[in-house]
Amino acid sequence: MFRYQTTIDVNATSAKTMSYLCDVERQPEWQPDIRSCSWDAAGPTEVGKTARQVLRLLGREREATLTVDAHEPERRIRFTKVIPFPIRFGWRLEPIGEASTRIFYEVEAEPRGTFRLLSPLIAPGVRRTMEKEIRIIKDRVESLP
Repeated sequence: MFRYQTTIDVNATSAKTMSYLCDVERQPEWQPDIRSCSWDAAGPTEVGKTARQVLRLLGREREATLTVDAHEPERRIRFTKVIPFPIRFGWRLEPIGEASTRIFYEVEAEPRGTFRLLSPLIAPGVRRTMEKEIRIIKDRVESLP
């Protein structure tokens, strides 16, 4: 298993930031391997809600189900997906003053089989990817009206 966390401060409220992070249809904006993502049903974001994701992985297009496994409005959201092994990823938000937010982006993965043997090689790539993604999220959130 490996875990990684990175942080960044954004010039936006927690409400605006969380609204962007909960809009799964926007995931392709900051995750280049995601082709599309959409909620399976309308309604509020809550624990147990699922979304369908189409992504490019290991040279092939695959489908994954995201499940919200933790949610606190304007504070935290975390998803779980299994492709090709269980991955949990999400964000915790802390307000900084009246109009800024600190984002904690966290990933936890449980590689299995061959991927477990390769995890020392996979983990640095995950870290680099997360650093890129959190900077894109910052830019996108700050550019929202």
